[in-house]
Amino acid sequence: MTQRRAAIVTGGGTGIGQGVVEALTAAGVDCLAVGRRLEPLQATAQALAGAPGRVEILAADVTVPEDRAAIVQAAKDRFGRLDILVNNAGGGNEDRLLDYTVDAWRQVVGVNLEAQFFLAQAAIEVMRDQGFGRIINISSILAVVGNDGTGSVNAVDREHPRGPFRGVSYTAAKAGLTGLTRDLAVGVAHWGITVNTVTPGYIERPGRSRQPEVRAKIAAGVPMGRHGEPSDIGNAVAYLASDGAGYVTGHDLVVDGGRTIW
Repeated sequence: MTQRRAAIVTGGGTGIGQGVVEALTAAGVDCLAVGRRLEPLQATAQALAGAPGRVEILAADVTVPEDRAAIVQAAKDRFGRLDILVNNAGGGNEDRLLDYTVDAWRQVVGVNLEAQFFLAQAAIEVMRDQGFGRIINISSILAVVGNDGTGSVNAVDREHPRGPFRGVSYTAAKAGLTGLTRDLAVGVAHWGITVNTVTPGYIERPGRSRQPEVRAKIAAGVPMGRHGEPSDIGNAVAYLASDGAGYVTGHDLVVDGGRTIW
């Protein structure tokens, strides 16, 4: 980085988000780690207390419009600027295909797509005036390939009369996020803002326990033979956030150990 930068990382208390905060602060970026629960954010801040970049935390819900405004304002108040937005917060649910409800659909699309756009919209107003910005959306390989159920907590069970368990809204939202990235990239390039997507494969995450046979099946489907680590995603984000990636925009950087090329 040629000058000290400031970032917002949503979902910054655990898993991929924590890996992103770690990578950015190691590069000297000050980070506002945002999440709904305060305790993981505090643990992240404590763990990275000696990093070159400092960590600030904020408990907020990205699906709430007032909270999104407060997130951007907090970054401005605490750092005096906002250079980088990492839209990492997300989540999904599964139900029988024929039992999936409108409310369940809207909840998942709301946190994985709607919130990302409107938080980016608020951040762009700040970045435009600075003449510099990096927006990085975290997607999923399920936006690239169909979900074969390997990583699901539910049995595939395709013969059930209500159909198999599916996370259709998550897949649709993540695919939409890739399209959103490309459209925003065109719309804000003249303001010096880049917009890119990082698409993770199967990533190790705290609290996610898979049976040994499931883990083995996942690893067997990855050319590199292993799950990814949050640091793998963090390093990809740190590159796209850097001055060295200034001519990269509208790109989908897939970080999956080769899973989607098989």
